[in-house]
Amino acid sequence: MSESQHLKILILGGQSSVGLSILSKLSSIHTVRATFRSSSPNIANVDWSYLDISKMESIETFLRSLTSTAYDVIINLIGELSHLSLADSLDSINEYFQTYISNHSFLIRELVKTNLSRKALFLNSSSRSVVFGSHDFYYSQAKSAIHGLIKSLAIIDRGSQYINLVPGLIKGSSMYWEMTPEIRLDHERRAGGTLVDIDEFAQVVASLVNKVDESKDLKKAYEVDMYIGPQYK
Repeated sequence: MSESQHLKILILGGQSSVGLSILSKLSSIHTVRATFRSSSPNIANVDWSYLDISKMESIETFLRSLTSTAYDVIINLIGELSHLSLADSLDSINEYFQTYISNHSFLIRELVKTNLSRKALFLNSSSRSVVFGSHDFYYSQAKSAIHGLIKSLAIIDRGSQYINLVPGLIKGSSMYWEMTPEIRLDHERRAGGTLVDIDEFAQVVASLVNKVDESKDLKKAYEVDMYIGPQYK
C-alpha cells in the first residue's frame, strides 16, 4: 500500500490524549474506528465503539461487532497506571492484572485471529518501564506482559508486522499530568531535559501507518521493538 492508499484502521484506546492526537492525523485520510470507555469524543470521520476491558462482556460484544471487518492497521494504546503499592490488597492487585494483562491479552489474541487472513500492521504503545522498570511496578509488569505478547505474535503470525513502540514519559499525555510536578521534573532531568511530546509520538505513528506497503516484506522494514525519544534510567 502506498502513502496515498486508503487504509482501514482500528485504534484501541482512541479516547486517550495520545489517541486523539493520532486521530487528528489519520481520520481525514483513512477509514478509522476507535474505542472509547466513558464518552465518545466529537471528532469527524471516526466510527466510535464502546469498550471497557475490565469487563469481559464488553470485550465480547466489541469483538462480535468486528466479525465481518478486517483491518490494515491496528493501533493499541490501552494502558493505565495502577496507583497501587505493596500495602494494597491482593484483590486490588488481581483486579488490575485481570484487566490489563488477562483481559487485554485476550482482546489482542482475538483481534489477531479475526485478522489473520489480512497482512496487517499491529502497533502497540509499550513503555520504557519494560526495559528500565518503574516505581509503579504493577504497571511495569502489565506493560511487560503485553510487550512480550506482541514479540511472540511477531514470531507466530509471519504474515503481519508487529511493532512495540517504546517511548519514555510522553509530555502532555494524561499520564504525564497524573504525575506530581516533582516526578515529571525527575523524568525530564533523567531524559536529558527533553521528553517526546504527544504530537511527536503521534507523528511517528502516522508515519508508520502511511508507509504500509504490501509489496515488500514488512518484517525487514522495522524491528519488533522501536524506541521513541530519549531512553533513560
